[in-house]
Amino acid sequence: MKQRSSTVVVALVALLLVTTDAARHRKYRQTYQDIDSDDETSDVQITVFPSEKEVRDGRDVSFECRARTSDNSVYPTVRWARVGGPLPSSAHDSGGRLTINPVALSDAGTYICVSDYNGQTVEARATLNVVSYGPQEVSNGLRQAGQCMADEKACGNNECVKNDYVCDGEPDCRDRSDEANCPAISRTCEPNEFKCNNNKCVQKMWLCDGDDDCGDNSDELNCNAKSSDNGQCKPTEFQCHDRRQCVPSSFHCDGTNDCHDGSDEVGCVQPTVVDPPQTNLQVPRGSTFSLTCKAVAVPEPYINWRLNWGPVCEPPRCLQTSEGGYGTLTIHDAQPVDQGAYTCEAINVKGRVLATPDCIVRVVDEPRPQPPPTAPPQRATCDTRGAVSPYPNNYGSCDCKSQVTGPNCDQCKPGAFHLSEKSPEGCLKCFCFGVSNDCRSSGYYRTKVRLIFFVEDEVTVGMKWCKCC
Repeated sequence: MKQRSSTVVVALVALLLVTTDAARHRKYRQTYQDIDSDDETSDVQITVFPSEKEVRDGRDVSFECRARTSDNSVYPTVRWARVGGPLPSSAHDSGGRLTINPVALSDAGTYICVSDYNGQTVEARATLNVVSYGPQEVSNGLRQAGQCMADEKACGNNECVKNDYVCDGEPDCRDRSDEANCPAISRTCEPNEFKCNNNKCVQKMWLCDGDDDCGDNSDELNCNAKSSDNGQCKPTEFQCHDRRQCVPSSFHCDGTNDCHDGSDEVGCVQPTVVDPPQTNLQVPRGSTFSLTCKAVAVPEPYINWRLNWGPVCEPPRCLQTSEGGYGTLTIHDAQPVDQGAYTCEAINVKGRVLATPDCIVRVVDEPRPQPPPTAPPQRATCDTRGAVSPYPNNYGSCDCKSQVTGPNCDQCKPGAFHLSEKSPEGCLKCFCFGVSNDCRSSGYYRTKVRLIFFVEDEVTVGMKWCKCC
């Protein structure tokens, strides 16, 4: 919710403390000072944070209150009360912190933080607005739509809000009608800003600090769980050195002592980059690459990344993480648009610093892998008389028959002779009855012949054929 003008309390002066260099996004607290005392050293300042809060019913809410003398020498005790009745049954007041959990619609109203010191009472007020997504009851005191001023718009329940409040991403009408039927406007945030779900832009260093800076709580979603050393403080709080007090993380190093011992303002320094990203990187197109950067500071710095001084690509293709001053940028499916100078930017409430030099990233196209060359057809190099196959095996050699040898299977082994394709073993074993195993083939061969001759037949006195077998 926006900060509205508050009722002036007698003897109290309201001061607004700005804690960021972004003029359009401010974090604020409300401080009151007792001005009736004649002794300046006894003036008491009392601070509440936040001064106004809107929450949904069923959730929890906390208000912080701190009182101190103007010279920071004394921190008077404080207590919480409620205007018009007692504190809710679900409220808990401890050490200046008022917590209501869970919040009910009936808990809406004004709460007062009171401090008594030197016989004087100083108080500061905080307003709690509770909204529900159920039907809203409209009070009889609302102005009719026709009674709105020229610079106002009428809500659906006849409330009037400023024209500038309509479609600004924050509900101001109790029925939220000022944010209904609004055109979808895509707003471009700065590289060091976070874009809320309602298109509002807030500083990235405000992420996960416990404050709803977006107005829709989207800056407090998906936060890594943290815990304090003794569990007394919430993950979004700073624990004072005396270990007896917790203050919101946004109070750490904001220029005002919020811890009784002043430890929230001790050792505050702007970031220093101690481990910048590499200076040059060449990555294949379509691949995934990461850049890292580390910085030290108090409070812990947020590591942001820029490409050519502008923003990097959007999630989920580009993912940024920052934890403990260590930041990582991971880019998936690298494309030519991702080329350029990447800058590591470390930010906290004390300032910012840019790592030097930049990391120059080039995205290149790798040549496509060529198919393996086709092997030329094999030539028959093995002797078919003594080889199992006319082609060499996978090792390039010939497989010979059992009685054959030689690179091309063209020689009979010792003790064998007569290389022949018809022989199952390739060569014949020598069979010289043990006389010798050195046999050779000759050109001679054995065959059958037929003899034909004539004989006289004494009886017939004539000639006839006689076949000799």
